[in-house]
Order: sequence, then structure tokens, then C-alpha cells
Amino acid sequence: MGLLKKFPVNARAAFISALFSAFPFVVFFGSKGIVVLLILLSFGLIGFSFSEKHAWKPNVNFLTDPAFIGCVSFFSLSLISAFWSPDFAVGIKSAIRAFLVMVFGMASLWSAQSLRDEEVKTILKVLVGATLFLFIAFTIEGFREGATLKEVFHKKRGFNTLYKGFALIPLLVWPVMLVVAKKKNTISWPIVMLTLIAAFPVLYVSPMKASMLAYGVSVVVFFAIYIWPKLTHLVKVGVIISGFIFPFLMVYLGNPDGWSDAICKLPGSWQHRVYIWHYASENIMQNLWFGWGSGVSAHLNHNFNFYYCMGVTDQGRILDDPWFTDLLFHPHNGYLQVWLELGLIGIAVYSTFLLTIFHLGKKFFHDRLYFAGFNATVTAFVVIFSVSFGLWENWWLASLFWLGFIWVLLSRYQKIN
Repeated sequence: MGLLKKFPVNARAAFISALFSAFPFVVFFGSKGIVVLLILLSFGLIGFSFSEKHAWKPNVNFLTDPAFIGCVSFFSLSLISAFWSPDFAVGIKSAIRAFLVMVFGMASLWSAQSLRDEEVKTILKVLVGATLFLFIAFTIEGFREGATLKEVFHKKRGFNTLYKGFALIPLLVWPVMLVVAKKKNTISWPIVMLTLIAAFPVLYVSPMKASMLAYGVSVVVFFAIYIWPKLTHLVKVGVIISGFIFPFLMVYLGNPDGWSDAICKLPGSWQHRVYIWHYASENIMQNLWFGWGSGVSAHLNHNFNFYYCMGVTDQGRILDDPWFTDLLFHPHNGYLQVWLELGLIGIAVYSTFLLTIFHLGKKFFHDRLYFAGFNATVTAFVVIFSVSFGLWENWWLASLFWLGFIWVLLSRYQKIN
């Protein structure tokens, strides 16, 4: 009974807490379930709020809400661009699915306003427990599979599970650390520091090196902005400029075959990225303004091969001979995919949306610790977005809205404390 008193629960808080509790299991056994959880979250929040005596109504002006305008503009552009895509069916299908994820995601963010303070506290406590469980589970899995990486990478299910689970850790670690750090007891900060340090070896053994890179950059950003908050302007400038100049930089560097000696010193997966980034950038230059249309990345790899260098260790395998392979269905760089499919107009809209996210952080998080954590999370997302998953992967979009929901709760938690 004493434990239950620490967790004030009503039906709505219990429902959302159950979804958060299910989150690590869904990630571990099939990431498509993240989309299902997001849909349940949005329906549940709206349903519970309207079942109350004083039903909550969105306190949002849709014509002026920057997050809504940014999402609608970007996804509407993706829908329109499907009409000049080389495969209209693929383009319109991916755009519509992404648009539906956005609808459920925005509904969840707005509905979070209806939660009471006690519910916010309860849900965040469950978030801490669920994230720590995810962290421990993937730590065990990462170290266990480290010795047999050759086998696990030949198992698509294991490959995708490990990659996607480790990708979420750098994004979830900052909200969880803030909740723990704000606890008024003597062990909070030691726990925070130990966890932040322990995350490095855990992510180091993960097969997804992008998560390690994202976490390392986010740690630097966190402490830099915590010490000097005005550095957030430098972070914003870096994020936006890198998106605009990247394809021009890859074209300027020239064909990777011309600097293969340097490329051969890279891990095989990074060799893959150099080749596909250059190939995508060349295609971008052919249709710079409007892009090639939604879903064009699925056609990018036709009749094109590249090879890994001799003797390079790639995902647990020693390659004795050059290994030729097709490129994948997206350029492993979100900026390039936006450029490729939506052109200069698309990258401008997307960059404006990113600036809006940074602005919302400044608007809602006045506590220096929260502000630094928010910027660290956005930075971790940008890094992963820049070197890994495809733009329209629904589990990835749904995860980002889940993350947004968590930060809405943290904005409430900041006021409560």
C-alpha cells in the first residue's frame, strides 16, 4: 500500500503508463508496434478527456501554432511531390502513411495539455522505469551479441531490433536524467552522472555506431549550453547550414573512387555511406529546386553498385575480396533524402521546422538544466537523422512524436517543481 501511495493513479494515468511500460517490449520485439502505441495514445488521451465532466478542448489556434504549420507544410509538400515521382503509388503511399502518423502525433501533443499534475508525475515515473529497462535489456543484448555479431547481422529481425533500440537510447536518456536530477535527494545527481558515463560503453558495443556518435555530440551540447546558454544559437546555425551545404560538399569532393585510399580506412558501413551520399548528391544537382518526388529513394539504387575495400572488417566479417553490393532504398542521410525528394523548397521548409523546434525549447524551458537537455535531445535526433534511417520510416516518425509527448510532459513537470 505504501508503494501505491507514491503513484497516484486514475484510469487515464494508468492507461498512458501502461503504454509507456509496453514501449521497451514493443521496441525489442517489433518496432512497428511503436506506431500502434502512438495511435492508442492519441485515441486514449482524447477519449479520456472528453469522458470527463469538463471535457478538454484544444487550446490551440491551428492557424498560428508553429508546430502544426511546420508539420502540415512539410507533409503536404511530400504529398504534392508524389505526383511527379517516378513511382506515384510508392510516393503517395509513403506520404499518406507519414501524414497519418503526424495527425496522431499532433493529437497526442495537444491532448497532453489535459493531464493533471499528479498524472504527469505518475507517467514520468513510469517513463524512467521503462527507459531503464530498455537500457538494461539492450545493454545485455549488445554485449551478448558482441561476440557473435557475424551471425546476428545475418538475421534481419535481430539486426533491425538492435539498430532501432540503440537509436532510441540517446533520445530518451536526457528526459529520464532530468526527471531523476530534479528529485530532491542526495543520490539523484550521482545516479545521473553514473548513467551518463555508463551509456558510453553500452553504445560503443552496439552495432549502430550512429547512436554512439549522436550520444557523444549530445553530451558536448548539453554541458556547453548548460554552462553558456547562448551557445544554442551556434548549434542552430550548425544544424541548418549543414543541411543546406551537404550535397554541394559531396559533389565538390568528387567521385569517392578518386580518394579510395582514405575511404578504405573507414569501416565498411561508412564506406557505404560515402558512396551513396555522393551518388544521391549528384542526383540532387540534376533536379535542385523541386526534387524528384516522394518515394524516389526507392529507385535510387537501380543499376548501381559499389564495393567494400579488401580486408575491411564489416559488421563482424573480414572481407578478403572486394565485395560488390547494391545501395539501399534510402541515402542514409535525412537531409539528402529531403533534398532528393522535395528539393530546395523541401529543405527550406524542413529547416524552418527545425528552427521552430529550437524556438519552442527556448519558449517553454526556462530552467537551464531543462533547456540544455532539450537542445541535447534535438541534437541527438539531428545526428541520427543525418547518418542513418530513412525519412519516411513510420516507426521513426512515431518515435519522434512519442519523444515530443515526453517533452510536453517535462514542460509541465518543470512548472510543478
